[in-house]
Amino acid sequence: MTNLSHYPIDLIVSNAATGSNPILLTKWLAQDLDLKSGMRVLDLGSGSGLSSIFLNKEYGVEVWAADFSRDPSKTFKLAEECDVKSGLFPLRINARSLPFAHNYFDAIICIDSINYFGTDDLYSSYLACFLKPSGLIGMAGAGLTQEITDIPPHLRDWWIPEIWSHHTANWWADHWRKSSALDIISTETMVDGWRKWLEWQMLAYPENQAEILALRADQGKHLGYIKVVGRRTSFTPRAGILKFSAY
Repeated sequence: MTNLSHYPIDLIVSNAATGSNPILLTKWLAQDLDLKSGMRVLDLGSGSGLSSIFLNKEYGVEVWAADFSRDPSKTFKLAEECDVKSGLFPLRINARSLPFAHNYFDAIICIDSINYFGTDDLYSSYLACFLKPSGLIGMAGAGLTQEITDIPPHLRDWWIPEIWSHHTANWWADHWRKSSALDIISTETMVDGWRKWLEWQMLAYPENQAEILALRADQGKHLGYIKVVGRRTSFTPRAGILKFSAY
């Protein structure tokens, strides 16, 4: 795995946009993506752009850093500070109304973000439209190690309705398979991922005691880091899928 010594921890912490370490998760996910210089990659839900910067610098890929709430100018400034010379394109876009050509990207990644926009049964088919045949879609982020139907007592003080969008790696794999647009090639839960999650919270968000206490109490029974990678099949998108954003 890539040494992260040239990504200072204070830079990562001050620019993190989610509750997880974006460099750690991107590094982990990239192991399964077979990235090569010159590839076109969509980083969907890119937050501050740290994941995009990492991919551009480490693999020489062109990255579209796409996020709905992030000012693209801030992403561009951060990229300049990280000595990105070219090949990174910050955009503010809605994940449900993508402006790209079909079959355009070699890979699409979502770092700690897909649960916010991708749980719809039709979404994986829609997203796959923008991927070249045999291209890869990968997600990595905070998730579950087992599905939850009743909130465990030790998680109740932390749990909010949005957390119901968190799922296991196997749930996401099954979710993607339903569309017939993706073949699953990798499904994994990080060993001791809950510890990495806890360490990050203590470093970046020490005031978030509800989450810290939940992670300590859970000890990985329900919470952890997950990743899933799928390869686009030869499916032909239907008209309804292509107009996913219309509703």
